[in-house]
Amino acid sequence: MPKTIDYFETTYRSKNVVDWYDKLDFLFPSEKALFEKCKEKILGKKVLDIGIGGGRTTAYFANIDCDYTGVDYIEEFANLVSAKHKQLKIKQCDARVMSMFTDNSFDFILFSFNGIDNMDSESRIKIFKEIFRVLKSDGVFMFSTHNRDYKYFNKMPWQEKWQFKWNYFKLCLVVLKNYPQHLKMKKHEFHGQDYSIINDIAHNFKILTYYISSAKQKKQLESLGFKNTKTFDFNGKDCDLNQKDPWMYYLTNKS
Repeated sequence: MPKTIDYFETTYRSKNVVDWYDKLDFLFPSEKALFEKCKEKILGKKVLDIGIGGGRTTAYFANIDCDYTGVDYIEEFANLVSAKHKQLKIKQCDARVMSMFTDNSFDFILFSFNGIDNMDSESRIKIFKEIFRVLKSDGVFMFSTHNRDYKYFNKMPWQEKWQFKWNYFKLCLVVLKNYPQHLKMKKHEFHGQDYSIINDIAHNFKILTYYISSAKQKKQLESLGFKNTKTFDFNGKDCDLNQKDPWMYYLTNKS
């Protein structure tokens, strides 16, 4: 099976994708709620923001009191955000090998918008281990990841509930137009006991995406030393088993 990062790099370096992320200027309701919950680990503290993309979350941290560092694997994104926020520390960095940071460096680490799901299983574990290493013993790690318990997991729009709305029909047309790409990528999918890697609709079927249930994700984190993992839905509410949202949010720590 090809490395998911091979497709990730090709897709995320393209100008149209960079431009798309550049225009994102909002936080999800869950992020707002969880940032508020974690404010004592953010305000005046050392923050590491992984996978910053076009700077969607960077803009939030730029306006609050914290010692912020933002990183992205894609150099184009790092350069873009660095130009927007010259006063902040923005670096190009592979989250699998964050040797530029010493052990126990950060009070709060964020990996938002399911960025970790663009990695294969081996790379994902390496990233979690590096985050564990650079997180302080009383620090908090927040991230989101695609939810294999989602009731429409691995379904096309027309396999979900029909909607008599123009945006829904427009989405179906876009999917049909790019369906040959999906058929090409589908042979690279993986479905295991603990997780799946599928070619979902993201970026017109150009990438492979990691999906895991909340129970399996908690177990994965626990095996790496993380403790007290809590799960949240799209509104930032506690939610152990979530079948209504395509991805979930996690807060976890080392102690």
